Amino acid sequence: NVGPDNRAEATDEIACEPRIRLRKGGPSLAHVGDQIRYSFTARNIGNVDLSNIDITDARCDTSPRSIDDGNGDGTLSVGESWRFACDRTITGDDGDPVHSRATVSGAHGSAIVTASDTHDLDVIHPSIDLETTADPISGPAGTVVVFSYAVTNTGDTNLFAVSVSDAEGGRVGEIATLRAGQTVRLTRQVTIGSSPITDITTAKGSDVLGAVVSDSDDATVTVVAGAGSGDGTVGSSPFTGSDADALGRWIVVLTALGAILLAIPRRRTEPR
Repeated sequence: NVGPDNRAEATDEIACEPRIRLRKGGPSLAHVGDQIRYSFTARNIGNVDLSNIDITDARCDTSPRSIDDGNGDGTLSVGESWRFACDRTITGDDGDPVHSRATVSGAHGSAIVTASDTHDLDVIHPSIDLETTADPISGPAGTVVVFSYAVTNTGDTNLFAVSVSDAEGGRVGEIATLRAGQTVRLTRQVTIGSSPITDITTAKGSDVLGAVVSDSDDATVTVVAGAGSGDGTVGSSPFTGSDADALGRWIVVLTALGAILLAIPRRRTEPR
């Protein structure tokens, strides 16, 4: 029989260890000069409450500010998460990619716990080049000229909805996607009139972040008069070169001789 005083007891000590975790986020792409926002989430993953939560990040232009501090009691309770954010303007000195590290700290009594997280951002440099040529570059009215347009993506990121248009807004063509380093050629034909043609054209496109880049170029075609037949008619001469010069000299000599003969007085013959 078991009496009411027959019992056993056991005691286990559970270590109350403070722990914290940090997650850093932000955009994956940006341009030099863009202002971006980094985000931070601090979470208490230990089994004791934490206080004096602080986040530092050398890439922040200003200290990270609180976005959400849970129930607002100033204590990061077990399982609770707080959110922070800061802004950063990307500069050319940040490197590519832009690497950053953030650190969070919290306290439980005299114990200080910390955690870190990193983030990488690629800096993109959209650029486009347009080269315009004409063939032929001159001709009489009615000549058909072929204008060629070489559109090159000279940046390090793809361009989208690339359009080529002239100064009057006339569309030459469109390119859905122009990959980095790729060149696409477009052409169009124009018939020469009575006036010279200067074709001013612009290529324009946007990158994945919506930044627009453009470049312009021009080509001029001149109008020349129609050429003669070269058979002595329609603007041609039957005498050319040294033959024409010799003929001119003989004409001068004969003209002078005739003038001398006319100047000699005639002798009159009287009848006997």
